[in-house]
Amino acid sequence: MSRMKKNDESISGFLKEHKAEFINRWQELVERSLSEEIKQYYQFSHMDFNELFNAYVDGAVKDQTPRINITEEKFIKQKINAGCPLSLMSIINIHFMATARDMVRAVYPDAFNTRMEYLETLSERVLNNEIVLFQYYEKHVSNLNAQLTAQTEALRQKNTNLVEFIDLATHQLQAPLWSILGFTSKLQRKYYPIIQEEGQHYLNRISANVAEMHQLIEDMTAMLIIDPDSMKKRKLFLHDILRGSIKRVHSEIDNKFKVKEQLDSVAIMGDPFQLRQCFFHILKNSAQYTKGEKSGTMHVHYKIDENLELFFEDDGIGIEKEYRELVFKPLERLKEKEIVGTGMGLTLARKIIIGHKGSICLEDSTYGGICVHITLPPFSNQNN
Repeated sequence: MSRMKKNDESISGFLKEHKAEFINRWQELVERSLSEEIKQYYQFSHMDFNELFNAYVDGAVKDQTPRINITEEKFIKQKINAGCPLSLMSIINIHFMATARDMVRAVYPDAFNTRMEYLETLSERVLNNEIVLFQYYEKHVSNLNAQLTAQTEALRQKNTNLVEFIDLATHQLQAPLWSILGFTSKLQRKYYPIIQEEGQHYLNRISANVAEMHQLIEDMTAMLIIDPDSMKKRKLFLHDILRGSIKRVHSEIDNKFKVKEQLDSVAIMGDPFQLRQCFFHILKNSAQYTKGEKSGTMHVHYKIDENLELFFEDDGIGIEKEYRELVFKPLERLKEKEIVGTGMGLTLARKIIIGHKGSICLEDSTYGGICVHITLPPFSNQNN
């Protein structure tokens, strides 16, 4: 056995003899370098330091090639799979060498050549493991990226198939509905006067249910195909979008419903069709749930701080606090009034707003009804 080998074994024997002290000093140095969040998240244990100590101290004497042993490989795999960053492993290695230098220097103060030779061997061992660690980490990330790419492509194909199925299913479901509605209309036009009152009621119910089913299919289809990645976003002025929604409410729901807006020239990056749909459903709910028989009024205004906040406040019947989150769920409706509809409006509105990286909730209105509060990223942030 060479003299250098004997010296290496002598110093490594000393380190192993004082392993507990070494690991405590090493672990303390590492923990001082890390924030509390990192320490809590990755949770390096005393056993982790013990495993690396054995691998490095033994490896510096036994291993003559820059390979990684089974213990180190197992440790690295565990930490990488747990999301441990390469930089954190490097910090641990740096403090390992700092601790080794301090302890060896204290025991062999005059044997400069001996301790330098051993520390160089130990440092080379750690450096080789850093290289192997990086290569393993790089390969692991490459494999993950390949898996992610394959999964993304599979998901894209599934989405394509789903859209095609929705188109086909919508057509197949709508066709018999239009047939039922057509024959019902003929019965009402030609034979309504000679049909008894009970029969007239049945025909009216058939027409209403068919119309509701048609709308439900339309709404469910609209919800399924809302995709943030396929939204055609561009610079919009919200008062222009709102006016389009108001016209639709006036033509379909209530032409006396009032909307007082103060949106000035507020701009946003958004999909005009989707936002018009969102605003329509908010206005439609307000127009339907009014107090008494009179038409309601909606007040629309905004403020900009860190985000753009929109407020749709009405003077209608309001919604109790315990039901405010419930109405965003599909097919949920208020029971206080018999209103024609599918219960999908606010569900669609929320999905559209989320697709624009925003949020939507219900609050008390200063006008006595309900306030739909929408938060969106301001145009300046979206345009950067």
